[in-house]
Amino acid sequence: MPAPNWHEVEERLFAEGKSALLQFMEEHPDEICSFFAYGWIPMDGDFYLFLDTPHNALRMAQDDQQSLLKQRGKMLQRANSWQYARYSLSQDIVEYAANVDLFAYAPYREVYFDGWQEFVSSDAYPEGPERADDYMEVVYCKREYPDCHLACV
Repeated sequence: MPAPNWHEVEERLFAEGKSALLQFMEEHPDEICSFFAYGWIPMDGDFYLFLDTPHNALRMAQDDQQSLLKQRGKMLQRANSWQYARYSLSQDIVEYAANVDLFAYAPYREVYFDGWQEFVSSDAYPEGPERADDYMEVVYCKREYPDCHLACV
């Protein structure tokens, strides 16, 4: 089973992303899409398109900030808090959802590639470097397929 054609994967994901945004505009004319992201499960060939709105992003950021402030308070009350003070106080507070699973439309669309699972299960599937979780990791994939822009996102 040959490896996926990375150029075709990239082209299809671009087309699906554009289509999803146009569909979102039709379905939600009063909503603003503030974030767009791709997610994927490398072993399955499943890609997901995630969309978020400013309202949801702000709500998720506020929830995250409250959680972070509580965590800081607890950490600073420990006897050895001085050892972790830099870490405890340097956690970033962001103005958006910290994870695409928290986006308002998560996932908005699924894109599946036939033959992907067969490739991953085949003898043709290369082993990744020892430090990598899997062959499909970004660095190794980029080295093997230099024209693949998709895997570097």
